[in-house]
Amino acid sequence: MKTLLALATGLEMGWNVCCLIPALRNHSRNFDKTIIVCRPKEEYLMEDFADGFVQYEPKGHSDRWLLNGRCAKMPEKIAHAYPGAEIRRPGRRKCMKWKREYFKYGQEPTDERYQIVFHARHMNKYGQGHWNYPPEWYSKALKILDIDPKRCASIGLPNGSYHVSRTIDLRGIDMKRLCRILAHSRLCVGSSSGPMHLASLCGCRHVVITGNEWQKAINATNKKQYKQLWNPFKTECIVLDKDKWRPRPEKVAKAVAKMLEGKNTFGSSFSAGDSQ
Repeated sequence: MKTLLALATGLEMGWNVCCLIPALRNHSRNFDKTIIVCRPKEEYLMEDFADGFVQYEPKGHSDRWLLNGRCAKMPEKIAHAYPGAEIRRPGRRKCMKWKREYFKYGQEPTDERYQIVFHARHMNKYGQGHWNYPPEWYSKALKILDIDPKRCASIGLPNGSYHVSRTIDLRGIDMKRLCRILAHSRLCVGSSSGPMHLASLCGCRHVVITGNEWQKAINATNKKQYKQLWNPFKTECIVLDKDKWRPRPEKVAKAVAKMLEGKNTFGSSFSAGDSQ
C-alpha cells in the first residue's frame, strides 16, 4: 500500500489554504492512503481527501518558513511511525511547482450568517503593525453604512485579531463553523491575511485592505494574488491597495456598498443568525 505522509504546518495560513493544501489534494490521488500532519482544529480543510490526521503544533515562528526559503521539517517521531511512507513537506519552491486541486469550503447548510464578517487582525509581535487596520475605523465604516453591528461578526484568533466593537465575537471558533459562516454570509472585510484567502475559497465576496508592494514570494502584487493567482473560483472581490494599508473609513464603506449594491443588503428582516 502506497502511503503519503504530508506536513501541512509551517506556512502562513494563506499559503497553506491556497497553495500547499491544494497541491497535497492533487498529489494524494497517486496514493492508497494519505496521512496529514497538521495543527489541531485544521483537519476540516483536508477532510475531503485525507484518510487520517496527526496533530502537531510547531514551536516558534513556524509560519515564516515559507517566506524565507527554507522547508519545514517532518518530526522524526512521526516519520518513524509510518515506515515506507513517502514524505512531503512544505517549501516555497515545491509549493509553487506542484499542480493544485481546489475545494470549495463551507457549503454545508447553516442558519448562521451575517451582513459583514470582519477579520481585524493584529500581528505586532512580527513587526507588522502597519498592516493592521484600526478596528475603530471599521466601526466608523459601519456607522456610515448605517449597519447594525449586531448583524456583523468578528473572526480570527483571539490573540491575533481585534473584536470590532459591538459585533458578534466569533474569534476562536472551529474551522468548520468558520467556513460555513463565510460561505453563507454576505461579505468579508479585512486586511490581507489567511482568513481573507479562506473567504475566497468559501465563495464569500470580500473587500481586502492591503498595499501595492511587489511581493517577491508570489512575483506579483497582493491585488493580483487576490484577483487571479489565488482565486480559483473567481470569487468577487475589491482590493483597496492605494493607501498604504490605511484607506479612510469612507473609502471602505464605499467599497462595501458597491460590493453589496442590489443584494438586499440592509433589509430590516435580517438579523445575526437568521437565514436570508
